[in-house]
Amino acid sequence: MRGALDCDTDVHEALRDRWYRLRHDNPKLRIRDAARLLDVSEMHLVSLGCGESATRLSDHWLAMVAQFADFGDVMALTRNDLAVHELTGHYVAGFGKAGELNELGGSERRLDLEQWAFAFAVCEPTAASNRYSIQFFDHVGDAVHKVYLTDRSDRAEYAAFVSRFRAQDQRPGSEPVALTTAGDLSSGLAAASDGVAGDHQQRSLSTNAVSTLLAIAAERGLDVLVDVANAGALQRYAGRISNTCVTGPWFNVLDKAFSLHLREDGIARVALTASGDDTRAIAVRAYDSRGASICGLSIRTAKDRFSQHALQLALNSLRAPTTDAVADSAEQPA
Repeated sequence: MRGALDCDTDVHEALRDRWYRLRHDNPKLRIRDAARLLDVSEMHLVSLGCGESATRLSDHWLAMVAQFADFGDVMALTRNDLAVHELTGHYVAGFGKAGELNELGGSERRLDLEQWAFAFAVCEPTAASNRYSIQFFDHVGDAVHKVYLTDRSDRAEYAAFVSRFRAQDQRPGSEPVALTTAGDLSSGLAAASDGVAGDHQQRSLSTNAVSTLLAIAAERGLDVLVDVANAGALQRYAGRISNTCVTGPWFNVLDKAFSLHLREDGIARVALTASGDDTRAIAVRAYDSRGASICGLSIRTAKDRFSQHALQLALNSLRAPTTDAVADSAEQPA
């Protein structure tokens, strides 16, 4: 009679075969999207590589994050369903209260370690070489934070990290320990990024407002503050941006130290959350159809009256139609 472990092994092998076939047929498919198609968590797919492309790590979160500074230059990634936020630079050695990490240039990462449940060291083959990362997942198996090595990272320190925090159990396959939905685990970080959640008195803008304002900021060299959060991490960039482009439904910022990928077709509402009397500072936030925050953007123009005027014109053009206006237009003859 076969035991439960044998049955579990068969299940994991069957899933791994489906995952490999899907990846073979769709080489550009992201693992997050593949997990949805296969009706499993992203963490479950990563864990299938244990013993080959992945190493399961222990749950010593505080000690692990503290050692990131030894990696040198890295790319840190925090995302939700509709926005991906990437920062390249060095982690600082200190780890403050509430998981706050102050970065060079004023950028910031805040980590809610209570939401973290799984971690893996991952090796992903690419056309040029292998790509190495440390990936963290929450209780339902959603990715909360990833740290990727760059060409300038200390790979010896990375190897030492993996050796130090390697878990004893390296059997392929892991399933989330909780059956709650991601919405049940929305943390203080995700909520903290949203200063106006549920406040419908805020002025609404059209759903392309964030990308429009980012393009203006890039063109005029304005200082921006861009944040993206999920259940276990909040990542914020402070500085200027230069290169923007659109790829299908994605609006992208592609700079050396900061990248943003924003899926605009998933934006249900954009709110103007703050605006100075003379448009020296404005802040907007994008929400999905559930009312969850996707990303936030703040722009400062200092005393640049031309930029202030450009932003004011943009805000005027980005006004979302009111309910009354929509109703009135619907009554007009075609």
